[in-house]
Amino acid sequence: MKSDQLRNALRSTLRKARQNLTSDQVAAHSASICKQAELLLGKTDARHIAGYYAFGNEVDLSPLMAGFEKQQKSGYVPIVLPEYQMRFAAVNSQTQTHLNGYGIKEPLVDKAALVDASSLDAALVPLVGFDEQCNRMGMGGGYYDRCFAHRRNKSSQKPVLIGVAYEIQGATNVHTEDWDIPLDYIITERRIIQRKNNS
Repeated sequence: MKSDQLRNALRSTLRKARQNLTSDQVAAHSASICKQAELLLGKTDARHIAGYYAFGNEVDLSPLMAGFEKQQKSGYVPIVLPEYQMRFAAVNSQTQTHLNGYGIKEPLVDKAALVDASSLDAALVPLVGFDEQCNRMGMGGGYYDRCFAHRRNKSSQKPVLIGVAYEIQGATNVHTEDWDIPLDYIITERRIIQRKNNS
């Protein structure tokens, strides 16, 4: 079986596993992941932190992001743009939202105020699958890999990339491609995985 076929088959299996979680499991696991993320971020000087608005059974980061204002941190979420591009909008508890073309909640903001990924200190990113080397399998559109492509430059370490996922989304091999950007950390409801040699 070819690599892309293996990826697609694994992506389908892991998406089904995530979709089969109950709402109670999603809420409990998300709360645990948010607590661990808060501890990890607390060990850094990150002030500009991207999260996302959860879609389907993705890890819900709203408890974590709600606390950013009290901690004098700025929260951001991605905005999908034409040509498979993505930038980030500052959000807070007062931000109004709508559903974008993919049915995903998105903030109603001035596009001129969007910031590039390189302006962020840390980014918490959703994923479909991961392995023990902190490789990420996304939905297949390549938005996050394009957005963080500047991280290939060894002199560019911002933002710190933190994947958030449920333990059931782990795999032995997510069949990475040359353009895939590895993560620095992955947080599940059970543990934090740090990529080796990520300095």
